[in-house]
Amino acid sequence: MAARPALPDSVLVQVLALLPLRDRLRAARVCRRWQQLAQDRAVWTHVDLMSMYTSLYQSPNVLKNTQ
Repeated sequence: MAARPALPDSVLVQVLALLPLRDRLRAARVCRRWQQLAQDRAVWTHVDLMSMYTSLYQSPNVLKNTQ
């Protein structure tokens, strides 16, 4: 079975940029190549912090500690 050719870096950077913040950080730990690509400025042009804030705020443990 022949190995599949790797996707070009430009395509992977575009894919990484579309991921939610948490998934971008996880993807950067997959391998060295992805770590380097995840450091590209284009990956971090838009970051939605609101979804991360909302999920933290809705956590029962966070609410318990704020009362």
